[in-house]
Amino acid sequence: MQREHLSYAIGTLLERVGRLVQAACFTNDLPPVQWSTLRCLAQNSSARITVTSIATYSGVAQSSASRTVSALVKKGLVSVDGERASDRSRRLALTLEGWRLMERDPLISIVETVAALPQAQKAALHDSLYLLLNRLYKENQDD
Repeated sequence: MQREHLSYAIGTLLERVGRLVQAACFTNDLPPVQWSTLRCLAQNSSARITVTSIATYSGVAQSSASRTVSALVKKGLVSVDGERASDRSRRLALTLEGWRLMERDPLISIVETVAALPQAQKAALHDSLYLLLNRLYKENQDD
């Protein structure tokens, strides 16, 4: 019973952290999903990023990812190679303005808070969240 209580407590803490992150990411006229897309492009700037890979990274449908990318292209934050921005196989990249905006990423304060944790706690938190995320993705894929 104690183990179930702890698991539930962790679940509610994750929910609260998620809500704080989501609330922080409604800034600079961007919703959280657009920030997530910008982060994906920034973290993988040397890779071939497409709408399909954005959808996978964000855990959303390709149509949703396509709309998000289109909005970011219109805002001048993302560029698409080639002529058709809606083509899911075209390479995406941050523009110079996109890179500048990433310097004000609202996630930075969360990153700095995590950075203050002792190394062993950071490693354990990373490993646990990575495992949890992978299991949740797998469960959602199986549906």
